[in-house]
Amino acid sequence: AGTAGLKAAFDLLLEVGIENIAAELRRKRGYIIPRLQTEGWDVINHDAPETNQGGMYSLTKEGVNLPALHQCLAGEKITVSLRTDRAGSHYLRLSPHFYNTDAELDTVLERMITG
Repeated sequence: AGTAGLKAAFDLLLEVGIENIAAELRRKRGYIIPRLQTEGWDVINHDAPETNQGGMYSLTKEGVNLPALHQCLAGEKITVSLRTDRAGSHYLRLSPHFYNTDAELDTVLERMITG
């Protein structure tokens, strides 16, 4: 079953096209990051050269209890990753993919902005 699922996933990626997926991830990055920054979020490596940009974003915001926000988001079935660096600072990592809709992104942004 696992092999069949993996094959189906690869087939979908090839059907959509790797370049199309990359373009959609860049579009989503351009949609999400400015909105978060406007609300005071620090997006790690937000200004990386396009060749080094990916679809994952690590974020932090002064004064926000990120573990609590992580739990709140999880309670709403919004999956983000809570990360901790060696100094003990917390970060949230968002990893939207090509199949996530703008409406889903808007919901995540709204929850992150309003807490």
